[in-house]
Amino acid sequence: MTTPTTPGATAAPSAARPATGPGTAAPGASASLGFFRGLWIVTRLELAQRIRSRKLYVALAIWFVVIGAVTLLMLAAFERSRSQGVSSASFGPAAFGTITLFVLGLSLLVTPTFTALSINGDRDAGTLAILQATRLTAVQIAGGKLLAAWLLALGFLVAALPWIIVTTVMGGISPLQVVVCFLVMFVEVAIVCAIGLGWSALIGRPAGSTVMTYASVALLSAILPIALGFASMLTMRDDTVRIWNYAGDPTVLTTQANDWAASGFAPSKRPDWSACHPENQVITRPHVESIWWLIAPNPFVIVADAAPLPPEARGNLETWAGRSGDPLAFLSLLTRSLSLPPSNDQDQCSWALMSDNPASRNYEVRSTSDGSAFVVDAKGNVLDTGSPVPRRIITANTPIWPWGLGFSLLLGAGMFYVAVRRLSVPYGVLPKGTRVA
Repeated sequence: MTTPTTPGATAAPSAARPATGPGTAAPGASASLGFFRGLWIVTRLELAQRIRSRKLYVALAIWFVVIGAVTLLMLAAFERSRSQGVSSASFGPAAFGTITLFVLGLSLLVTPTFTALSINGDRDAGTLAILQATRLTAVQIAGGKLLAAWLLALGFLVAALPWIIVTTVMGGISPLQVVVCFLVMFVEVAIVCAIGLGWSALIGRPAGSTVMTYASVALLSAILPIALGFASMLTMRDDTVRIWNYAGDPTVLTTQANDWAASGFAPSKRPDWSACHPENQVITRPHVESIWWLIAPNPFVIVADAAPLPPEARGNLETWAGRSGDPLAFLSLLTRSLSLPPSNDQDQCSWALMSDNPASRNYEVRSTSDGSAFVVDAKGNVLDTGSPVPRRIITANTPIWPWGLGFSLLLGAGMFYVAVRRLSVPYGVLPKGTRVA
């Protein structure tokens, strides 16, 4: 319907039309709703639509059963290994870390489905324009959809919590470690929800936004670590390394060492380690310390490094990871090892003790993260092999997870901003075939 005008009347100035943009209400709206009220209205609408679906409850039940089955299998393995002398103190961290990473992996597979169709799916159904025609702002619409997806993801994490608590009680894990890991996982799934929301706003086809959301998750979780492996070939360079080794036949030293063990490590039978001497060699090796940051945004690395460790573990991360079998500690150790430059000294004297002689089982050569070695005897004592190469001790005193989490948060915030821009009315240029109402 049009309004009649009198001759000579002039059109209303354009300044009288309310400006629109990100976060503004639709044209013609008298005033926007209170921010939190409007946010909660959209959240309730989204949750009501999802909760009515039977598929959600089926997925939740499958989620609970799968995680429970993995946990029970680990408990069965522990019961069998306990008869062989494995204590709960050593099995607990391994079980908790494994279940935590397993839950995180499943969350990264499930979460993209919550927002990858959130905007373009509603646009295809003709319901998005109804929301945009109300007093709701673009920020409220996007924020409500994100909050609803986040709460759904929280429901899945809470469903996994009983099994996480089982491993916590069984292994004597600190409640602080459980809380921190749970909170960091909660933040990670929120980032994935924001990424899916952004792709849903950018791509008109639901199939395309779903693929791009999963591709983004794969990029952070798997593709960047693989890229690090290939990129390490580009960091290869020749280094002059001082290698410590024994002169002459190393089997002679092995025989002396075995005789020393047979005598109960008598001081008079101790081999002569003084023959260990250095020799400079030029070797080609990678320097991944310049590109290690490629795996910093990895969700598994972030959760692993954020997990609090016992005080004795923070001073020597390698010793704790080897003793406890904690996969979270191993991931943190690996990331920190990659961030350090390789040592310019290598110890080969320790390896001279190893031979095909069965008596060599009295010794064990253990390798540090930078490739240097040390020898322990049958009693667990560290032997002085005559090599002056120091052991590199990697600590967990300086966290690295804030860098990766910060990048991920910026990525999620950027995709959320994209969603807000694409929801703002009036539209600019829409792709051909895009449905508005």
